[in-house]
Amino acid sequence: ALLSGVLLNCAYLGIFKTNKVMQAAGLGDFSGTILIVFGLTSMLAAATFILKQTEYKRLLAYSSIENMGIIAFGTGIGGIGAYGAVICLIHHSLIKSSLFLSSGNILLGYGNRLITATGRLAKLMPRTFVAFFSGFAGISGFPPFGIFIGELFIIIGAFRSGHYLGAGLFILSICVIFAGFANHVMKISFGDADATIQIEEKPIMVWPQYVLLATSLVLCFWLPDTLYQTIEVWGYPDANLGPDTIAGASSYLLVPGQGYSQYLWQDESAGESYLVSEPGLGRYHVTISDENGCMSTDTVLVTLEVSDLALNRLLSPSTSCELSNSVTVSAQLENTGNMIIPAGASFLMSYRINNGPLVQESASLSEDLL
Repeated sequence: ALLSGVLLNCAYLGIFKTNKVMQAAGLGDFSGTILIVFGLTSMLAAATFILKQTEYKRLLAYSSIENMGIIAFGTGIGGIGAYGAVICLIHHSLIKSSLFLSSGNILLGYGNRLITATGRLAKLMPRTFVAFFSGFAGISGFPPFGIFIGELFIIIGAFRSGHYLGAGLFILSICVIFAGFANHVMKISFGDADATIQIEEKPIMVWPQYVLLATSLVLCFWLPDTLYQTIEVWGYPDANLGPDTIAGASSYLLVPGQGYSQYLWQDESAGESYLVSEPGLGRYHVTISDENGCMSTDTVLVTLEVSDLALNRLLSPSTSCELSNSVTVSAQLENTGNMIIPAGASFLMSYRINNGPLVQESASLSEDLL
């Protein structure tokens, strides 16, 4: 119970802090991707072992691996997903501790760790059954337990951030794990067995589990100010410049999100938005900070495809002596944009003869301009 409820959280706190440092260093995408991948891997591995598990204590251990994967995935998603991950972290420590204490009662009662050696728990040890089955409902993410709220926030965060494949694998893993876990719990609680209970079930054996479960339920509806502030500080903002973009325009506006305390762009400007005006491909990044000092960084590639012509030199007439009532004007044009202008493209040309009026005529290109 202590290993799952306390030491796992302490170990994960180091990972969480490392992720915050990498966020501050502008490597948030890198660390987030690693946490998402390893989180999903942990969940899929736990699902595989839970389906064919034969011991109920190992069943709970693999469930802890699953929950650490859930928390890692939510942390990697960031934003509301990180908030949900911390909620799962708190409630997992309470509910899983209750489950391990209940499994200890089952071991004392049946004298065996094998699931096949147990059965009829609801009849033989009713108080332990209530604690064990309630813990199963809570750790599986059933409302009103807090893990349901945390997992819901993580899924919402995944869809908001565009991690659709990750969200799908996340939901699939949860469903598979629930199916396997429920199958084993039903065998323990209601399965046929000839086992006899070796000890008398006493109230002192189950009240710690009830207290832990009740605490988890209370925290679903009421959070102390200190705990709420801790969760709020741990969450970090979500800088989002959108996908890499190719824009057929002379400028493009980048907006990572509004209402943050500080903005720092690649050129050390500090505006809430950044106007891209350089033609061609450019890499732009921003670091944002909220009122708690938590930071997030995003990078985007923007390509401005600009079509522009400039008069390089006049070919004919070369001197004013050549002017007559009818004259052909030839000019050499230069492509000053970054797009190929195809032959036949029309444009408007303006010229003035001596001090006469300004003349505008439509012209076309005789060949491609690179």
